[in-house]
Amino acid sequence: GFNCVRLTWPTYLATNATLSSLPLRWSLERLGLRESAAGVRVNNPDLLDLPLIDVFRV
Repeated sequence: GFNCVRLTWPTYLATNATLSSLPLRWSLERLGLRESAAGVRVNNPDLLDLPLIDVFRV
């Protein structure tokens, strides 16, 4: 079925400069997702310091 989160989140990300410029590392840590940040550090370390909008594009 239709999942509105898949449409709403990218739209909000693309239209909110403050959110889209936030580095992935800060976003994950701000949400308390330190284990997820550690997993990204191991598997995709180049993504951690990219802005969220660039991570979404990758």
